[in-house]
Amino acid sequence: SKEINDAEIEKMSEVNKFIRIKGNFDLPGQIEGKSYSTNITKKLADLESGISGMVEGVYRINDKNEIALGLGIQGIGYLDTYYGVQANNYAIPFYVSAKHNLFKLPLYVKALFGVTYNITAQENPTWGLAESDVEIDHGFYGGLGMGVDIGKFEVEALYSINTINATFQYSGSEYSRELRNHRISLGLSYAFDWNK
Repeated sequence: SKEINDAEIEKMSEVNKFIRIKGNFDLPGQIEGKSYSTNITKKLADLESGISGMVEGVYRINDKNEIALGLGIQGIGYLDTYYGVQANNYAIPFYVSAKHNLFKLPLYVKALFGVTYNITAQENPTWGLAESDVEIDHGFYGGLGMGVDIGKFEVEALYSINTINATFQYSGSEYSRELRNHRISLGLSYAFDWNK
């Protein structure tokens, strides 16, 4: 009957919606930026390993493709804006992702694109810089990854990049630098049915 068919269609649409919780182990990475003297991009600092987490609202289009809207928290760690201005820094990425399963295998590829809200506690007692003297702007967040579906679990390797604009005043002059945070993460996630 039409009522049964409508109920089946509604049930199918419900199981295509998920909430995915993801935890990542971030491997050591690096921060790049332009030198003040030569304007050449170079490595400014090494990043220690860390952890990050994401929450995604997922819609599965078909058996091979899905899209998601995600929000996360990442530890950036060391951040060098000039001569050793450093502290613990964090990024809150807000992004859209697209996932595609290869052939009929559980293997997939994924791309992410969005913005990151950067949070810092920058200060440098030697220079007399307080936290309020350093301004960290929001930036771009993107990533490419691949992984394996195991039921409602995902095991994933992800390469991501954040951009960070850091500006501060010192001795009457303003210093600014665009930084890029490069990271490879290994993640495990679980998808919960949206309507359960």
